[in-house]
Amino acid sequence: MNATSMLHEPHWLIGRLVRDTLSGQIGVLRAIAPDGDTPEPAAWLIPEGGGTEWTTTPRSIEPVALPGPGPRNERRTVQRSGLYLQGRIAVFDCKLCAGRGTDAEVGGVGERLVRWKVCRSCDFWLTCMGYRALGDQDPDGRRVLRVAGRHYMTWTEEQGCPPEIGYTSRSDRPYVMLEDEVVRNARWLWLMGSIPERFREQLPDNARFLTP
Repeated sequence: MNATSMLHEPHWLIGRLVRDTLSGQIGVLRAIAPDGDTPEPAAWLIPEGGGTEWTTTPRSIEPVALPGPGPRNERRTVQRSGLYLQGRIAVFDCKLCAGRGTDAEVGGVGERLVRWKVCRSCDFWLTCMGYRALGDQDPDGRRVLRVAGRHYMTWTEEQGCPPEIGYTSRSDRPYVMLEDEVVRNARWLWLMGSIPERFREQLPDNARFLTP
């Protein structure tokens, strides 16, 4: 994948092993999604084999690969950082927060950001508010979960994963909706991000997980 396609489709690294160049840690990229009130999306990573997740800037991640058998079986970098290097773009103040929006066509939303004068983060959470208006589901019926201020989406094999991500990991995580306390299972789960304080009132928790 060349640099141009990496710029326009940065989510291709989700589910892959990456290095956080700020900390030197290696982990699996779970999502590129908003993290609270930060104006730009964060990279959400989890250590190999499980453990405490952490977030970093997408600019600091680089993909790594496991080479074939060698003297020390070391990993090697296959592509240097630079996923978010951009050319000349229009920048404007977001009307909903202190962040800034651009017309960069990352994820195909540049024109919409210009039209509504919002940043990528606010545009994302406005979309999530639309899911709530649909009964906490997306237009294809995938269920939306909001747990402890984080936004998730789960679905069945028949529904398939959301087209926005193209990858997710098997979860099999039991949960209950707060409205009925019926135990359900999130077989597939997408962590969409940590809800900013400015949207918490419109996007309150609606579920809880039964396992950590």
